[in-house]
Amino acid sequence: ARVETPYTLVLDADDRLAPDALDNLRAPLLADPQLGYAYGRMRFFGDWEGELAFPPFDEYALLYRHTIGLSALARRAVFEDTGGFDPAFEQYEDWELWVNALAHGWRGRQVDAVTVEYRRHAAAKREQDRGAYRRMFRQLRAKHARLYADPPPTRLGPAQRAWYRAFWGLRPIPGRLETALQRRRWSA
Repeated sequence: ARVETPYTLVLDADDRLAPDALDNLRAPLLADPQLGYAYGRMRFFGDWEGELAFPPFDEYALLYRHTIGLSALARRAVFEDTGGFDPAFEQYEDWELWVNALAHGWRGRQVDAVTVEYRRHAAAKREQDRGAYRRMFRQLRAKHARLYADPPPTRLGPAQRAWYRAFWGLRPIPGRLETALQRRRWSA
C-alpha cells in the first residue's frame, strides 16, 4: 500500500539533509496551516565551506532575490496548486516555484537551523545559471507580471526596496567578478 504524505521535499542527489532537518522544517508547518513551506540555512561542503543564511522570508524580497533554494519542506498542496516546476525555466526553476507559490497565496518561513548541506564544486552549475540570470529574471517577471506590478506587503523600507530592485533585480556586477568574489569568500 502506498503511504500518502502531506509534504514534499526535493533534494539534489549530491546534497544531504542536516540532522533533525525534517523535524525543524515540519514544526512551523504544523503550527501554521496557512504556511506553504519552510526552509533553513545552508551549509556548504566540498570545494566551498561555510554557512549561508539569508534574511528572513519577505514576499517582496523574494521577487528580486532567490533566497530559499531547492530544499524546502513544502505542503503537497503547494505543488498541486502551482503545477510544480515549470519546464520553461531551464535555470532558477526553484526560484520560479516559490514565486509561483506566492502568486497562489502561499508563504514561506525560514527556520533558525541548518537544514541542508549543499555540495559546492569548483566549476559548478552556478556559472551556467549566472550566465542565464538576466534572461531567466525577465522570464520570471513576464510570467508573474501581476505580482511585480502589484507587489506584496513587505517589512522593507523604501531604500531597501530600491536596493532589491536595482541590485538584485539587475545584477549589475559582471558574472565573472561575482563568481570570483564568491569563490574567494567561500573557498575551503
